[in-house]
This record gives sequence, structure tokens and C-alpha cells, in this order.
Amino acid sequence: MKESVILVGCNWVVRLAYINVLWCVFTMLGGIIFGWAPATVSSFTIMRRWMEKEEFRILPYFWKIYKKEFLQANASGLINLVIFIILLTNLLILSNTSSLLTPVFIIGNWSLFLLFTIFMLIFYVVYTFVEGSTLLKYQQALFFSISRLPISLLILLVNASWVWILFQFPGLILLFSVSVSLLFTFVLARFSWLNMIANYYKGSAI
Repeated sequence: MKESVILVGCNWVVRLAYINVLWCVFTMLGGIIFGWAPATVSSFTIMRRWMEKEEFRILPYFWKIYKKEFLQANASGLINLVIFIILLTNLLILSNTSSLLTPVFIIGNWSLFLLFTIFMLIFYVVYTFVEGSTLLKYQQALFFSISRLPISLLILLVNASWVWILFQFPGLILLFSVSVSLLFTFVLARFSWLNMIANYYKGSAI
């Protein structure tokens, strides 16, 4: 029993290191701007199959999903990136502005920035579960983020904690920075998503 737990743990460590490297390589392959979104979708899709205990070759499957989702993932990725940059720019501008209303605007922009950060963390998990247009994926992700706000906030808190750990132990960045964050996000969002779907069908059956 003890040996099997150790083996499973070691297997996950290797998997996460591998995914982290693949995410970095394929993000660079897309010139960063056009690579991070399909690399993220590919990573989440692989994690979904792992959770479903499917056997497959990781690299060929990662490449297959990367190519398949390249255009649609980038359509959402560019939109998300532009919004993120606008919100971040607003915060930088407001931090250098002095007026009576500045604190109010800063609080408002920080709130929007944090909410959108939560949305971005959840969006690509929902992306792997929803078939259809980019607009449909946005609608489902937005509904999920709002209707499951406690889980959404927990995802943000867990990721913020992981960033803090990375600052304390920078040696983890190369092999685990992105993959561990994605895994935390996926596990929490997947659990809540499946629970939401189950409750929906239960309510429909009554």
C-alpha cells in the first residue's frame, strides 16, 4: 500500500514536470502570444484524460490538441489577453494619479482585475468540457464563475498561494510553475463543474 502511494506520487511528479516543459515549449512555438492559449487547452485536455484514467502517449496527443484547437483557442486567448492588459494598464495609470476619486477607481479596477483573473483561470477548464463556439464557451465559463463564486475564489487563493511558494522556492519554477497551477485549477473547477451538471440533471428529472 505504502509503495503504491509512493509510486503514484512519483508518477504525478514526473507527469507535472513533463506537462510544464511541454507547455513552455509549445508556448514558445507559438511565439508566446499565439502559443500560451492552445498550450493551456492541450494541458487541461490531457489532465482531463488522466482524471478519467485513460492511457495515451502524452507528446503526440498534446501536439494533436494543440493543432486542432490552435485557431479557436487563440481567438479567446487574444481577447482575454487584450482585456487583461487593459485592466492592468488602468491599474498602473491609476497608481500614478492623485485625486479624491482615485481610491474609488483603484478599488473598482482591482475588483475587476481579480474577477477577470478568476474568469481566465476557469475559462480554459470549461473550454475542455464544452463543445461549441467560442461565445458559448464564454457564456458557460462566465455562468460557472459567478454561480460557483466560492470555488472561484478558492481557485484564486490556491493559485496566489502557489505563486508565493514559487517566490520562496524559485527552483520549482522550471519544472512545476505552470503545471501545478493548472492542476490545482483543473481539479477544483472539474469537481465543481461535474457537481453543477449532476445537480442540473437531477433537477430536470424531478
